[in-house]
Amino acid sequence: MVGVVPALRLAVRRWAVNAVARLRAQTAHPDPLARRVAREQLARLHRAPVASATHERPPSRWAHVPLTTLFEAAGNTVRSHGRGRVDCGHEPLHSSKSGRCVLLDPAAGRWWCLSCRRGGDAASFLMALHGWPYARAAQWLSARYGPPADTGRRPAALPPQTASARELRVRVEIAP
Repeated sequence: MVGVVPALRLAVRRWAVNAVARLRAQTAHPDPLARRVAREQLARLHRAPVASATHERPPSRWAHVPLTTLFEAAGNTVRSHGRGRVDCGHEPLHSSKSGRCVLLDPAAGRWWCLSCRRGGDAASFLMALHGWPYARAAQWLSARYGPPADTGRRPAALPPQTASARELRVRVEIAP
């Protein structure tokens, strides 16, 4: 997955550059309708937001958990292909002829199965493997590998209670 994404981005970029070059050439076409369509298409391309080539999903909260170890423990043979690319099977959830249907991104802590089109992080793999709810998977991962990283997606903790709020609660509880 790691090697496929940059190649796909490069192919899309080449296609876009070629399309823009064709449209610019059409602006000098003898047919006025073709010139107008080319100008409008170029204007639309310049107005459209351009996706950043460096846009990636943020790392998983469980990125510190070695996915390769989890998949090996489930009975899969993990193969490394350099440049961070790792693949393996998706046993025992389903079998694969090649045994290479799952792509692992150890740096981001994410996996993706090409066969069943499912993916996620270490917690989602344990949930699928054992049928656990997220709380149980998180508890197991925390006990074995430590707590998850704070990604900033959760709301900030509430501020500590002030003395007046504590006093107010006490007064309410004591009141008849």
